[in-house]
Formats: sequence, structure tokens, C-alpha cells
Amino acid sequence: MTPSVKTAPPPSLANGRSPFSQAFTILELLVATAVMALMLVLLLQITNHTMQASKMATQQMDATQSARQALDVLSSDIAHAVLTGGATILTQDSGGAPALAFLTSGRGPDTAAAPSRFLAVSYQLVVNQLQRGYKAIGWSSPYLLDEAVATPIATATLPSGILQFSVLAIL
Repeated sequence: MTPSVKTAPPPSLANGRSPFSQAFTILELLVATAVMALMLVLLLQITNHTMQASKMATQQMDATQSARQALDVLSSDIAHAVLTGGATILTQDSGGAPALAFLTSGRGPDTAAAPSRFLAVSYQLVVNQLQRGYKAIGWSSPYLLDEAVATPIATATLPSGILQFSVLAIL
């Protein structure tokens, strides 16, 4: 008698499918791809909004810093303003742009030929840029502000992006 060899039935899963048929169906792959694409789009939108918020915050900080720099220079000049002896702060219209001009006790560059006694300073808004003009006024100048406002020796552009410059005087 030859012994009979019993062969084991092929391995199967609980649902009755063979282990070789355990691959994902095309429908399952499409659903997984769609879910992954949706998650990627949402992640990109969040990143984009975060970048825009960061850019706006940086622009606001830059604008605040520019305004602070301009106001520091202006406040220093006003703090040293000469307001006695007939010298006053005045506003004028030069070429359609409002200007502010006054004398400061800060001295300009002294030269051997013409030592200065005052520094005439003017501020003017030109195309969203606040410009500071200044000129040393010597001891021999009879018209203190007229000469300086008409032809300032040097100008410095303070931070740009300033939309309005106005002077309010409380008398």
C-alpha cells in the first residue's frame, strides 16, 4: 500500500480570497489619490495665507520703523529750534508742496571763512518722500530763513512711503 499524501488546501483568507489577490483595486487607488491631492491643496493654501500674513506684518514693521526714523530726526530738529528773538517756525507753500522751515541751534559745518551761528532746516513732502533741506547760516546773514529755504545747501531724503505731512499749530 502506498501511503497517500494529503495535500493541504491552498492558503486562503477569511474572506475566501487567495493571498495573491490582495492588491488594491483601481477605485481604492483613485480615492486615496484624491484624498492626498485634497490634503496637499489645503496645505498649500495654509502655507500661502501664512506667507501673505508674514509679508504684511513685515511691511507694517518697515513702515513703522520708517515713520519712527523720520519723526526722530524731526523731533530732534524741533527740540533745538530757536523760537526767540523774532525767529519763528513757519509753514509755506513752495511750488504747491507744503513746507516747514525753522532755525535750530544745531550748528552747521563751520569753515574758517564763514562760521555758522544757526542751521536753517526745512521739511517738504515731494512725491511720497519727506525731504529735509538744511543750510548753515553765518553771522553775516541778515535774512535767516529766506536764504535757507530758497536754496538749501544739502538735502536728505528721509524714509519714503510717507503719504501726508501736515503741521498743526496750537496757538
